[in-house]
Amino acid sequence: MSPLAPGRRAALVVGTVLSVGLIAIGVLNVVGWMAQSRYQQELTLRSEVKVLTVRTGGGDVSVSPSTDDLVHVTESVRYGVTRPTLVHTATAAGVLLQAGCGGWWFVGSCSVDYAVAVPGDFVVDVRSGGGSVSAAGLAGSVRLESGGGDVRASELAGRVELETGGGSVRGNALRGTAVTARTGGGNVDLVFAGLPDQVVAESGGGDVTVAVPGGAAYRVSATSGGGRTSIGVRTDPGAARSIEARSGGGDVQVVPTGGAPVAETGSNR
Repeated sequence: MSPLAPGRRAALVVGTVLSVGLIAIGVLNVVGWMAQSRYQQELTLRSEVKVLTVRTGGGDVSVSPSTDDLVHVTESVRYGVTRPTLVHTATAAGVLLQAGCGGWWFVGSCSVDYAVAVPGDFVVDVRSGGGSVSAAGLAGSVRLESGGGDVRASELAGRVELETGGGSVRGNALRGTAVTARTGGGNVDLVFAGLPDQVVAESGGGDVTVAVPGGAAYRVSATSGGGRTSIGVRTDPGAARSIEARSGGGDVQVVPTGGAPVAETGSNR
């Protein structure tokens, strides 16, 4: 048998190493899956500073109003070989909840879900690497962000910022005067129960719908890179209240929350 050429010998070595590595990763994944552990714990925190900050790599987060002046936390933890690092503390900056999944990505999955109840006037800042995030019934400023999960907001009265890398964004019964909602590719649906001063709703490719009380005039900009646009509220280029709704490819519409819509204004399309 003739000896292998240097190039073929190198390719054989590289292929062998890659094959062994893939087998090892598969084995470690199986080990991580078999070693899955779950637990849940409840915490109560007191903070003089009315700020909640949540950071989790991939879990779901929901925030709702508490019935007292305390912060109530339920943590639901799932992990494989490596136990996650959890931080839950009240500091001079407010309440901090943080979850970090250590170890290599292929040694079992890890996620930490949070269900949090805070006094209604707290400022809330939530970021998840990929889970769904939601907030309801709060009066303070709220920022919700996910790397790819859905974002939900309901009955919020303060400043609102909603963002996801690819999921959908939905806001219902909103009373905040300034609301921003962005997604990389999902749909955006915002329904207002109160008159907003400023609305920005954007999607990289999904549909965008903004429903506002129809009794006021709005300065409206509705644009789409490939879908249809329609405006069903009274418009005025000099109005103090503004709505910007745009999509890279989906349909965009601005409609009244109740009553018959007024005629569309072509100049604002």
